[in-house]
Amino acid sequence: MIPNKNIRVGLICNTDMASALAGQLDAENKLAGIAVLDHNASYFKQIFAGTGIREESIQVIDTASWKEQLAAWFLAIQADTALVFAFPYRIPQHILDLPPLGIYNIHPGTLPKYSGADPLFWQIKNQEQQIAISIHKMTAAIDRGPLVIETFTNLHPSENYGLLCSRLRMEVVGAMQQWYKRLQEDKLISREQDNTNVYFDRKPSAEDFRIKWTDQPASAIRALTLACNPKYGGATSYYGTQEIRILEAELISLEESGTYRPGEIVYADGLYGVIAACINGQYLRILTVSMQEGYFSGSKLFTMGIIKGQQLN
Repeated sequence: MIPNKNIRVGLICNTDMASALAGQLDAENKLAGIAVLDHNASYFKQIFAGTGIREESIQVIDTASWKEQLAAWFLAIQADTALVFAFPYRIPQHILDLPPLGIYNIHPGTLPKYSGADPLFWQIKNQEQQIAISIHKMTAAIDRGPLVIETFTNLHPSENYGLLCSRLRMEVVGAMQQWYKRLQEDKLISREQDNTNVYFDRKPSAEDFRIKWTDQPASAIRALTLACNPKYGGATSYYGTQEIRILEAELISLEESGTYRPGEIVYADGLYGVIAACINGQYLRILTVSMQEGYFSGSKLFTMGIIKGQQLN
């Protein structure tokens, strides 16, 4: 590779978190083209148009024949390398070998601990203090390739999934620029992953969204509400047979002491809303919920009939 060559980058993405990244590459004349899947094509065309990218730069890939179309796209754009961001399928090795400088994956999570689907959910839920942005060279094994870039950003205590995604749009640009500069200067250093330390590599399920009042302390429940907002519609609980999805809650101290069951409503009025007991003598004030009937404040729950002594499960 010739140092300081203008390396042309293809972008394969399935997330709007790639919008600022794509816009930056395009503005610097480094973008060879963008590939998106057909089921989200209209949305992504609109998102990328907002960054100044022309529609003819975007290739829509038919899900039914994505491997063949992706290979043909690479041959057409003649990219030197490519970045992949949240692509849902395993790309076979013969496609990974098409760009001369390889294909790299952007992964918003510490690898290998948070490999696989939706690392942001798991990191917020687990109350990590920092979120990693990892870039690794892709291999046929998902998220197992050698790391070349790893940057970290603090996770703010009140930051939900949506707010974090919005902020990471720009954080990802910085990681990309580090990757590009080192690749351009032939100074990219690879580090093999220790793939024995994988813990959260699966897509979260409905059971992961369920609040476990008898097991989880107040801080864990609050973190779960943040991890589920807005992508998963809130952390799930039940009032009788009525599903309540808690979108926002805060830890609160009460002067009064008492023996309460986890999930029991210990305070409810039209001003402060609803406060539920948690394990270890902790309390959680419910601020915003989603129900079948709509979105409501904790105060509104009181006017809808939730009172002290009732139980959330």
